Amino acid sequence: MSCVQVQITIFVPRNEDLERDVDPDFKHFLLELRNLKCLQNLLLFHIIPTRIESKHCLVEVNKPTYYTNLCRDAYDEKVRVIEENGEKPLGKVRIIKGDDIIRPNGIICDTERLLIPKYVQQDFNTRRSLRSISTLLSDGAPEFKKCKR
Repeated sequence: MSCVQVQITIFVPRNEDLERDVDPDFKHFLLELRNLKCLQNLLLFHIIPTRIESKHCLVEVNKPTYYTNLCRDAYDEKVRVIEENGEKPLGKVRIIKGDDIIRPNGIICDTERLLIPKYVQQDFNTRRSLRSISTLLSDGAPEFKKCKR
């Protein structure tokens, strides 16, 4: 009986970078129960269903390579790797340590910050806009005094 082993690559930001660079309102948004799907998709966006080792990451200078992630709701938004000045930034995020943890079933790469799918960012911005609008509307309309004639 043969067993198929799934190989994955996970891009993980360091805790210090999460604390420093992620908007506190965005963190709060992700941790709200009604936004569980956004949090799940954000995590899945960091997982590539293939093993990408630094030594095998053949990226031509100024020619990007695109990888599909496990986030189904990312609407074909792929993770982009392109070599610039000898470094391989991931989208707009730099890979700090390519093969940080190597396991038989995959690799964990250290990144400088969180990868955020566009649709999660849009959902956050929409909710924030709706919250600010509802705050304005909750004040009520101004009351006018009737004048005696």
